[in-house]
Amino acid sequence: MHQEKVKKRDGSGSLGILWFTIFLDLLGFGIIIPILPVVAKEYAVKANWGIEPDIMVGIVVMAFSLMQLLFSPAAGNISDRIGRRPVLLTTILLTASGSLLFGIAGGLGMLILSRLVSGLGSANIPTAQAYIADITAPEDRASKMGLIGAAFGLGFVFGPAIGAALVYIANIYHWDSLLTIGLFSAGLSIINFLLALWRLPESLKHKNPNSDKGFLKAYAGLVPAFRTPILGELFTINLIFITAFVLMQTNAALMWSEIYQTPENYIYIIFGFIGICTALVQGLLIKRFENIIGLRKMLLVGTVLVGIGLTILPFPAPEYFYPITALAIICLALGNGMLMPSLNAMVSKNADAKTQGKILGLFQGVGAIGRVVAPTIAGVLYHYQFKLPYIAAGALMVICLMLSTKLLPKLR
Repeated sequence: MHQEKVKKRDGSGSLGILWFTIFLDLLGFGIIIPILPVVAKEYAVKANWGIEPDIMVGIVVMAFSLMQLLFSPAAGNISDRIGRRPVLLTTILLTASGSLLFGIAGGLGMLILSRLVSGLGSANIPTAQAYIADITAPEDRASKMGLIGAAFGLGFVFGPAIGAALVYIANIYHWDSLLTIGLFSAGLSIINFLLALWRLPESLKHKNPNSDKGFLKAYAGLVPAFRTPILGELFTINLIFITAFVLMQTNAALMWSEIYQTPENYIYIIFGFIGICTALVQGLLIKRFENIIGLRKMLLVGTVLVGIGLTILPFPAPEYFYPITALAIICLALGNGMLMPSLNAMVSKNADAKTQGKILGLFQGVGAIGRVVAPTIAGVLYHYQFKLPYIAAGALMVICLMLSTKLLPKLR
């Protein structure tokens, strides 16, 4: 009887609950991320740790991704062994703790700690991808994986707007704005936890007790994955793409504020526009793109569009800042919307069904390598010339395009 109830709740119902769970999780992320570089630079100047503030911004951003790198593969393995649900519930609570620490930080050390805890909580993304793979047919996975991107995009639609409203309210009532943001984000994660605890069933019908155990063993499949035909090339493309994207992402808010003198509320609006474009592409257009041009060409076209968006972002004259920035964001949203779901779907199709969580966890972990390496490099490049991170990102996407073109004939 219990198994029948769970079975009935799988499929579209479970997918909707999972999507809402991810949305609430990423809404809190979307509230914090637009102001993080500015807060990090302010705390770095005050702390005076002997490291250039621009570089310290990269270190703060890197702290989040470092935990993703260390724990995403392990979380994927654990979810193969004990199920997706307990891993999702645990990481949601960690996200709540990270948001609370952000709110009470008050200094650089605590801010870094908050990002470490939040990064540990972010291990729920590969587990969520494995959950989707559990309950969807292979031919539907690209569009369903796109729902995670849509949830992420909507988090950026509503997150910056809510963050701006929270700052406005905090100023009216003379509250600490960062504490207000941290408490609100933590509250969202608690609601998220309760919702998942109540309504999200286990998706993994056949657990794999032989999945790699232990912290270091989680990485045992990384080298073989890179050596596996198709999988290894997909992993490499993902690593290069994420590195390029984070080179841009680390200092975009600082560039808009310092170079183009963009008001804080306008920065929130820009992030909201990014979210709208991403949500529209990944939530509504992915299946149409797949039907019209197929996964292989989605990979190629997405790579080109991302390269264009990254390269033109720092070059507009002040009077053309908003239209050129809008064009760059549209290219990035379209390109990212094609590239990431196609990569995720291709990896999933080429992974054994019994190791979906492990392979997707490794795939997420490989992306985290780029997110660990890129922020500090971005901080150094930005310190010397604000356009350098974007030029470097464009060059990396050229390499990504070459690898994608070489891979196309091997894909079915």
